[in-house]
Amino acid sequence: MSWMRVLLAACLAANLAACSSPGHPLPGTPDHAKAAIVATLERLIVADNACDLETVLSCYTEDVIWLPPGEPPVSGKTAIAARYGKLFGSSRLELDIEVADAFADGTVGSAWGFTRGSITPVAGGDRTEVNDKFLAVLRWDGSAWRVAQLAWSPQAHAP
Repeated sequence: MSWMRVLLAACLAANLAACSSPGHPLPGTPDHAKAAIVATLERLIVADNACDLETVLSCYTEDVIWLPPGEPPVSGKTAIAARYGKLFGSSRLELDIEVADAFADGTVGSAWGFTRGSITPVAGGDRTEVNDKFLAVLRWDGSAWRVAQLAWSPQAHAP
């Protein structure tokens, strides 16, 4: 009977280990995850400036939701790809990002900060200055942090 107890204990240990291990690797320590979230947002802005649609879209989840100022929500990577395609075809971006703070807890993180710079029409015309604040919610998908929700608005100063 002692072999039965050993077998039972081994099965119990294996089941407990299987229940406690995640299906995807975790994103590392909170500090590592925080740095990776900032790096994702910085990569997104670099790709925006380069009009690199493939890299831009790799920074988003499939079910991303944008909350642009004064517009209805935009849902899904396909919808934002169309918006980016139009923007990249008509404008050149020169943007910088400042992440004021980032936070991660397990596989969910967030960051807020500022995007500044300009958008210039390729066909000519006046450039538009950008001075926005943003809030991003990101998810760890087992291999990378990706933006799941993004809200931004012009930074207005109190009168």
